[in-house]
Amino acid sequence: MYFLWKFGVKDKLLTKYGSIDMKLDILGRAIMCEEKWNAPNNLNKARAAVMVLHNMYPGILDGKFQNACDKCQNANGGKGLFQPGQFGVWQSCMRHARHSLIRPIGNVVTSPIVEKHIAYLKDEHADYKRRV
Repeated sequence: MYFLWKFGVKDKLLTKYGSIDMKLDILGRAIMCEEKWNAPNNLNKARAAVMVLHNMYPGILDGKFQNACDKCQNANGGKGLFQPGQFGVWQSCMRHARHSLIRPIGNVVTSPIVEKHIAYLKDEHADYKRRV
């Protein structure tokens, strides 16, 4: 969402990628895009910064992104019951027998949805010309 907010057309409503639902701030106001990062290389810099931050947490936020497994979550009572920082011994499905996948893990920059966002934004700004 941050990338869309920075790259989106100025004063256009911020919406989730592939959706028409507008995003609201904590006061319930519609969020408007800023269009401050027009150059595609700014997207690469931001992506690299997020990746470095995630790599600072080895074993949790680094590596290839993996979404939570529905079967692992169901074995532990269902979706939405797991809070950040919550620890314990968890049941798992047969596929994740060594490590229950009740929460997403890995670097979010490598997730399919972020990769789609980045490709979309690069395509939107493909005709960008640097101002001299």
